[in-house]
Amino acid sequence: MRISLLNNLYAPYHVGGAEKSVESLAHGLVQLGHDVSVLTLHEGPSIEVDSGSGIKVIRIPLRNSYWPFGPKEVRASWRKAIWHARDFFNLGARKDIAHALGELRPDLVHTNNVSGFSVSAWDAASRMGIPIVHTARDYHLLHPNSTLFGGGKPEGELAFDSRLWVAGKRPFSRKVTHFVAISEYVKEIHLRAGLFERGSASVVYNSVSAPDVGYCSALLENQKVYGFIGRLDPSKGIEKVIEAAKLRPELRWVIAGDGRLDYVDSLRRSAPSNVEFLGKVRPSSFFARINVLVIPSLWAEPLGRVAIEAYMHGVPVVSSGLGGLGDIVKDGWTGFLFDPFSVESLLGAVDKIDASDFNGLASNCRSYSNEFTERAVAMQYVDVYQKARAKI
Repeated sequence: MRISLLNNLYAPYHVGGAEKSVESLAHGLVQLGHDVSVLTLHEGPSIEVDSGSGIKVIRIPLRNSYWPFGPKEVRASWRKAIWHARDFFNLGARKDIAHALGELRPDLVHTNNVSGFSVSAWDAASRMGIPIVHTARDYHLLHPNSTLFGGGKPEGELAFDSRLWVAGKRPFSRKVTHFVAISEYVKEIHLRAGLFERGSASVVYNSVSAPDVGYCSALLENQKVYGFIGRLDPSKGIEKVIEAAKLRPELRWVIAGDGRLDYVDSLRRSAPSNVEFLGKVRPSSFFARINVLVIPSLWAEPLGRVAIEAYMHGVPVVSSGLGGLGDIVKDGWTGFLFDPFSVESLLGAVDKIDASDFNGLASNCRSYSNEFTERAVAMQYVDVYQKARAKI
């Protein structure tokens, strides 16, 4: 098939997991023999085409007032309001997309994060009679902050501001031939909001590239080491890791990642001596130093890509069960779930790990990780594409 993937960001732009997942999917589809192109945004003033990687990448200018995908900047509320108003239905983006699709003539368009393009991407493909598969990789269609998190806790998709946000997108979602979510939680939360058609929805987890080193979950000095890796932000629940470390000084804990300097400094000041901060490191280096990954997220992560990365390194997980994490952390099989708002619950999960057959958990992780390879996930999407094409 000739498949056009659309996502607001693509290499070399990397802000979150969505662009990594789209890039991984593109490579997996190429491995299966499909002709893949990518439509994405860039900061330049005109359309640019790059075929250097073997995948044709069409970089489209952002038709809006500022580039929002770089380092966070403090912007006036009125500027944000104007940006989102333009992003409701971006006529300039629709024109650019229609032009690109007219030249590519794909058999199917697979949209992902449409922020910056707007839902006009669906309108452009629909007007050309091209089947559309859309994958929800975050909550952008449900709320402008894309996280459904505020006030230190998850927000419901049926809150007043979310209902207003969704109302304008609901009619355009009917142009999508098949809806895919990256977890059962993401699927249900979108369907409850009235987006897409319930009978044309499925779940396909993200793929993750195999690690550049072998499995590395051997016990370290006969003492388990518990680690967190990711963006250092209050929504990630890192304070609970520090609380747990204070209550269990005999255990070793490591924290990897970066974030706002004042917040990171406050974490370092409050941490006891059995917590080591690594800064930003390669995942392979991090997983070589730990036995157990801790994911204490306070927000409902759409999936939790880092858990899959842990599995590929043979590392069990103790995790919050919010959002998509409840899908992929198999309680008692690949790790244990806990209530992220309770340090006692976190320590209870740690005790379960300590009392379990650790080598058995690690083996289960390695086995389960085979379901998330580029090839395995690409094959699932090919099945979805074929179903979508059959409907047109």
